[in-house]
Amino acid sequence: MIVNYILITKLITIIRFPANGRKEGIYIRHEMSDEKKISYRKIRNDVHSQLNNKEAAVFLALVFCSDYKTGESHVTHKTLMDKTGMPKSSLKKYLKQLAEKGFIYPHSYFSGKTPQGAPRRLTDYDIQMPDTCYIMADRKLLEDKIGELTQKEQSCIRGFLLMLKCVCLNFTDTTLYNYRELEKHMNLSYATIAGLMKQCQEYKLVSPNEGGKGYTIKEGLFYNGYPPMEIPKDARHADWYKGIYEVIYEFCKSRRVMCPPYDERFLGRISAFGNTSEMLKALYEKRIDKLPDSISSLNYFVRVIDGKAFVPEPEKPKTLLYLD
Repeated sequence: MIVNYILITKLITIIRFPANGRKEGIYIRHEMSDEKKISYRKIRNDVHSQLNNKEAAVFLALVFCSDYKTGESHVTHKTLMDKTGMPKSSLKKYLKQLAEKGFIYPHSYFSGKTPQGAPRRLTDYDIQMPDTCYIMADRKLLEDKIGELTQKEQSCIRGFLLMLKCVCLNFTDTTLYNYRELEKHMNLSYATIAGLMKQCQEYKLVSPNEGGKGYTIKEGLFYNGYPPMEIPKDARHADWYKGIYEVIYEFCKSRRVMCPPYDERFLGRISAFGNTSEMLKALYEKRIDKLPDSISSLNYFVRVIDGKAFVPEPEKPKTLLYLD
């Protein structure tokens, strides 16, 4: 069921969806702001092990056709076909595989009629924008033309470059892996990797490292700067915990590892030990020789102090409103 409302002089569409994937309830569909055109997107860094290069290419196009903050996308199949060069049957297959692997959450509904008078079926997509364990792709990766190749051939290379970035050293465009090692880490065969890497080098998208160990992706396709410290605007105790989080952020930054997102449940536990910022910094310097390549939550830094994993209380179920 679809109902139109005027809210603050803006037309929105409220759509009721049945349970589907990870969400259910009401979705508000509206025109996205110009912010969706920002030049980069966060992309989860397990693309290389979960997808092949064609699935990765479709995912890349879909990510850049979504709101960069919410991950909401109202893109049509025609737009995705134009951006990837994939025929409709292949596109549908890859979108289905992305949904099955948990990379996207489609929501289908009927709105209006086709020129033939049949009900028009539309699909919106929801992408979970990662807070940690991600890479940052520039729009150039999707839009820069690659020689005289067809759009589909270009997409296959773009998907491969996205996968290759996921196995690069943190905050660099360089990997030290050879083809055999890439085969172990990627969801691609040796022959496919070799063929795609040959094309990438032919079009100067990838170059061998000096000394012959590994490869480096062309500069400008990905953003490698360390992301700024972010504290949610609605954080209740930011004044108390900001100093603690800043210590952890700077520690991760010095080790070139992505800092996990701000979470007051874990910061409160760290604060309970009574360490000053200086003491906390010294403690982490003493007890941590090497950080893992990725840290999903601040619970890691709780365990460093007391050796115990802090398990927060489960969130209370949210009340959902449905339209009859």
